[in-house]
Amino acid sequence: MARLYTLVFIFILSTASLFGQLVITPSPASASGPSSGLVKAIAEVENTSANPIDCRWERINVNIPSGWQTAVCDKIRCHAAGIYTEEFTLDPGEVGNMSVWFSPNNIDGSGMVEVWVYDITDSLNVTVLNSYEAIAGNVAVNNVIEEQYRIYPNPAVNFVQLPKVTEVQFAEIYNLTGKLVERVNLEISDRKHFVGDLNRGIYLVRLMDKDGALLYTTKMTKQ
Repeated sequence: MARLYTLVFIFILSTASLFGQLVITPSPASASGPSSGLVKAIAEVENTSANPIDCRWERINVNIPSGWQTAVCDKIRCHAAGIYTEEFTLDPGEVGNMSVWFSPNNIDGSGMVEVWVYDITDSLNVTVLNSYEAIAGNVAVNNVIEEQYRIYPNPAVNFVQLPKVTEVQFAEIYNLTGKLVERVNLEISDRKHFVGDLNRGIYLVRLMDKDGALLYTTKMTKQ
């Protein structure tokens, strides 16, 4: 019986080491530059486990001005703007590129991209999530959009006021490992949401319309 328990314990340890061991830094990633060139939000992904991990990333353009293009650079190569998902493998302890390039095409503004990285052996399990922000040229006009979707106070302690824009009907709060922490139905809420039971740290708040379409992603710091 003792031998059986030992084997089960070893199996649990070896299985646990396969999942949830990807780390992207910095998180979030941000960059700024002229709208005439590329704005590169640089980040790296690391496999901190003792096993190789076959990964798949997916790019989501959250808030991109019309005329902009975005692309992901991973461990293998910098991909074309039309590539929204690709696969690669990270060996134990290996660090690979996981950056996003923004091409503003001479259009001033600000944009945000999310990259979700999955373990291919369990594609429904989000391993890690990162957001990438870029500011190009003069963003005075885009400040209006940012103000429209602003949440406050930020950092938050006990409560946070979610946007009162009527098109925003749902809010999802994720931690930086990609785990959904809360989903808030704003249609039946006064939009003042309690966050006092969240752990301290940085969260991503995804704002969606009544059909679940993503409108905007913003950061929230919980103190």
